[in-house]
Amino acid sequence: MMLELNDAHYAAGVYNDFFSDINRIDEYMRKIKMEGIQSLPSSLPGLGPEFDLFDSFDMHPNDMEFDVVIIDSKRFATYLEITSSHVNEMSIPGKSILLGVFERNTKKLIGMIRLGSPTINSKPRNQFLGQVLDTHSKEVMSRFNSSAIMGFVIVPTQPFGFNYLGGKLLASICCSHYVREMINEKY
Repeated sequence: MMLELNDAHYAAGVYNDFFSDINRIDEYMRKIKMEGIQSLPSSLPGLGPEFDLFDSFDMHPNDMEFDVVIIDSKRFATYLEITSSHVNEMSIPGKSILLGVFERNTKKLIGMIRLGSPTINSKPRNQFLGQVLDTHSKEVMSRFNSSAIMGFVIVPTQPFGFNYLGGKLLASICCSHYVREMINEKY
């Protein structure tokens, strides 16, 4: 495909318009986040996805029980968009498992976990392995990708995350035998 000069000017104009009021990366991320929030479908009052989030803050942690379930990507993206402060990317290549963690008694969501192929270089992982992963070796990468998975999103709903240390609970769930067996069954 060959672009004409006027097509290139048009594309440059769109790019310049988008970035014209952005001077720092946090401004860019805030702009993208606001676009994501505005793109969510509207719902009837009291029936939106925000009412699926845990809100029983008089409940003692000893009385809580949790269900970890695979949820569809649209539902996951909606919950993540209204919960997380970061920009969310949903079209990630490779292995992917999207989990919702629900408090069983209230049937309310307490957090989301997305596990996926280790597609990025990670200094802590490399330090744990004792060396930088040789990403140019097909053999090394094939072996590593077939036996590894990473937690890309580990996000508790708020204020569950703050009041009940929800992020620590979700990180523990990522390392559980239950999730390992779920991964092994799928992959």
